[in-house]
Amino acid sequence: MAKYPIYCISQQLPHSTSTVNLTLVPGLSSVGLDPSNHYSYLTFNIFSGYQRGNYWFQLSGISSATIEQANGIQIAGLANIVGVDYYRGLSPKAIRQAEKEGDTPFLNGIQFSGLMNYVRGQASGGQIAVGANIAKKSTTGAQLGGLLNYSGGLLIGIQLGGLASISRGSTMGFQTALYNRTFKELSGFQVGLANWAGSIEGKNSVQEGASTGVQLGLVNFSGTMNGLQIGLINVSGNNQGTQIGLINVYKTPHKKRKPDSTPFGLLNIGNSASVEAFVDETFLMNFAISTGNIKNGGLLPARSLKRIMNQIIYRQSHFSQSRCRAYGWNWQKQWYNYSPDITGEFYFFSLGFGTSYVDFTEAERKTNLLSEIGLTVGSRLFYKNRSTYLYATVDANYFYSNDGQTLAPDNLSRSFGEEGDRRTHELWPGLVVGLKVAL
Repeated sequence: MAKYPIYCISQQLPHSTSTVNLTLVPGLSSVGLDPSNHYSYLTFNIFSGYQRGNYWFQLSGISSATIEQANGIQIAGLANIVGVDYYRGLSPKAIRQAEKEGDTPFLNGIQFSGLMNYVRGQASGGQIAVGANIAKKSTTGAQLGGLLNYSGGLLIGIQLGGLASISRGSTMGFQTALYNRTFKELSGFQVGLANWAGSIEGKNSVQEGASTGVQLGLVNFSGTMNGLQIGLINVSGNNQGTQIGLINVYKTPHKKRKPDSTPFGLLNIGNSASVEAFVDETFLMNFAISTGNIKNGGLLPARSLKRIMNQIIYRQSHFSQSRCRAYGWNWQKQWYNYSPDITGEFYFFSLGFGTSYVDFTEAERKTNLLSEIGLTVGSRLFYKNRSTYLYATVDANYFYSNDGQTLAPDNLSRSFGEEGDRRTHELWPGLVVGLKVAL
């Protein structure tokens, strides 16, 4: 007995083919009253049409309904539907089994409609609609919808939607809409206000050589993240990729023996944080909050711990009546010695760079920027205190003002620029001494 008796019998029925099929409404056409096993090369539906398949071109005033396949071009005023009655007579369980084995209707061409394009199986080519494009199985090509694009399986190509673009499988292409969703792996691009992926592939993926997935949006979400997230807020699970944003939230995996994430942001909620207070040659009070990640946390044991840290800094030149204040950001890569015994991380050194906006109280709000690059060395104050470090930094400073302001000590700086120019350029070496408490 056949596995799907009713379905198999319907597929084995003899079919006919015509060059042209002219239809007024379903059941009233040039090929007879029952076109369910009829194929045409050219189909013209005055209002709506219904047939087994179309090879070249189909034009419908309102809608078209195709049972098995649609090739070439379909144009309809409201809707194009492929897969109508394809599983007629089968139980829901038998339908699911047939779909699982890839026995589905398909589109191999382009659909244009005023409201919706729907393919119950696989779509290869393009779907363009003012409303929605839906492919129940995989999509290869392009879906361009004013409201919604949906692919029930693997997406290879482009989804361009007004409100949402959704792929229930993996995405190896491009999604852009207000909301983009990939339920499985993303190895392409998502661009929108909010992006969500089951996982993002990249160079640290289990599969070697995987293409890097990218999310670009205001808010980005991902499970396992081995690619790139760029947004105001980036949130991920196990993270071995790169996040660039104002706020980065992530988990650090310790099972995969590959480098962990690299965050760039104002606030990075992961596994490393500290608060600092320091003085330098230009500002008497300096306070900083550092957040970041242990870069080689998944590679331990190792001789050193490598941290990627981002600092938010507030500076003031005096305790009171301050001449100037500064608000800045600094990025550092830190190396701590590491041993599993009680000594733990006893000393460290780091390389960093950053920039600060300097606000002078007596000046108008002009462009006053301080840029720094420096080398830091530090050590724990006490053997048994595992969180407090004393450190010193030697740095090079560059200050630019378009309002004639000066910042550097007179005996250390070198200024340059044309006489009478309100723009100020200053270079000088600096020294920082500070105290850091790891959280």
